Amino acid sequence: MLLRALIHLFFLPVREAALRIGLLAFSKTQIEGFDVVDWAGLEGSFSTCVHRLKTALQLIREKDPRRFKRVQRDVRRFLVAETSGEEFLPSIRACLITITTLKSRTTEEIAMTIVHEATHARFHSRGIDYSYRRRARIEEACVASEIAFSSLLPNGKPLAIQARAKLDRQWWTRENELTRRLQDLELLGWPSWYRQLYAFLYRP
Repeated sequence: MLLRALIHLFFLPVREAALRIGLLAFSKTQIEGFDVVDWAGLEGSFSTCVHRLKTALQLIREKDPRRFKRVQRDVRRFLVAETSGEEFLPSIRACLITITTLKSRTTEEIAMTIVHEATHARFHSRGIDYSYRRRARIEEACVASEIAFSSLLPNGKPLAIQARAKLDRQWWTRENELTRRLQDLELLGWPSWYRQLYAFLYRP
């Protein structure tokens, strides 16, 4: 346990440095007051993802202006990445959103994804950390935000059912989180030694 704790002290600054270097290294644009960073090196197809993201943000602004203002306060940027799922990154106030989500889901579904991750940002802004003992309640609250937003949409009922069904699988457990993060590190091209170290530090 002591060894893991000591390595962890060195590991976290490396991860944070990588996030911040990425903000400088990758191309980006601005929409609706947010920076959008091409974390996946999409180049030509990045504009398509930006357009889908912009349309979803405009939908939130149109249907729920108050919520949109909260998103503007709590989220600074969006990272478009090739990962297995969405995530809020507190240290850089960024919502990571996947290429798959932006290319294959409807505008309403993308908007609900943003609402979910922005609720995480809201908790962070209030000083509520994403500790394991709180995770179930936080994720339930994030899904509740999706459902509340869906009630403002013409086709909201099936979207609400779809959102509620997410809670059937506890993706926030230590085991499921570790599996997903290791997959993401591989997709993002991190070397095997780093993935092994990550598994060592964060295994349940």
